[in-house]
Amino acid sequence: MSNGSFCRYNEFMDDKKSLLEQKPDYLVCTCFGVMYSDIVNEIASGADSFDALQETLFIGTGCSSCVAEVKAILHEEDAKKIKNR
Repeated sequence: MSNGSFCRYNEFMDDKKSLLEQKPDYLVCTCFGVMYSDIVNEIASGADSFDALQETLFIGTGCSSCVAEVKAILHEEDAKKIKNR
């Protein structure tokens, strides 16, 4: 195998994006079938807290295993909003 026949992992990763942003769309809440993109879209539409996301998407109201991930996504999206001001 020549050096040109394989690619390094870092060539595909955007160092300016967080690990959450680098993931493709994925299932966050298995109880209610809520995808990462659903959460990001709700935040973009004005949901500014975990409670607001819970009211609209019902996340964290089943088994609660998604709570930490949802809070991380909310934090990441808040940080992007602050950075873009």
